[in-house]
Amino acid sequence: MMIERYLYKNNIRRKDLGYKYNKHHKINLVLMMKDTGKLSIRKIGELLQLNRKIVYNILKEFKEDE
Repeated sequence: MMIERYLYKNNIRRKDLGYKYNKHHKINLVLMMKDTGKLSIRKIGELLQLNRKIVYNILKEFKEDE
């Protein structure tokens, strides 16, 4: 799965995505997963072990930049 490949490549554990120093990686993963077009905010949050509000805020922030 793409999550595991990304985490392995960047030497990050899934449970560490919530830390501030991994913000860049968290944003990248959320945007990559949403770009597949098949996952809801809830599902992305579950897969990345993040709160739905965090996922929603990332998507809202970067959607405005388009």
